[in-house]
Parts: sequence; structure tokens; C-alpha cells
Amino acid sequence: MIIRLLEDLLHWNEEEAVPDAEYEPFRDQLCLAGLSEEELREMAPDDRVAALEQANLDPYDFIYLAC
Repeated sequence: MIIRLLEDLLHWNEEEAVPDAEYEPFRDQLCLAGLSEEELREMAPDDRVAALEQANLDPYDFIYLAC
């Protein structure tokens, strides 16, 4: 039982890293465009789409920001 607990503790971070890695290229694009992921998440959806389009980015690539 203790071994299982230690295995879970050692591997818990691996499960979180996988989904984040999926969005890393999009985060790089935001950075290059001078946009902040945190600020975009706080925006109203229409404002977020407008900001992404103004930066010549496809809003559908950044749909994860609405979650």
C-alpha cells in the first residue's frame, strides 16, 4: 500500500504535464504576438476573438482559452 502511494506521488505530475505540452506551441505564438494568456482568459469572448484576429492569429486555435 505504501509503495502504491509513493508511485502515485512520483507520477502525479506526469499526468498534468501532458495536456499542457499540447498547448505549448500556441503559447509561443501568443508570446510572439505580444499577448498574455492570462489577460485573454479574462476577456469577454468577443474581445478575445478580436484581439487574436488583430494579431493575425486564428481564434479557433486558441479555443482552450475559453475553458
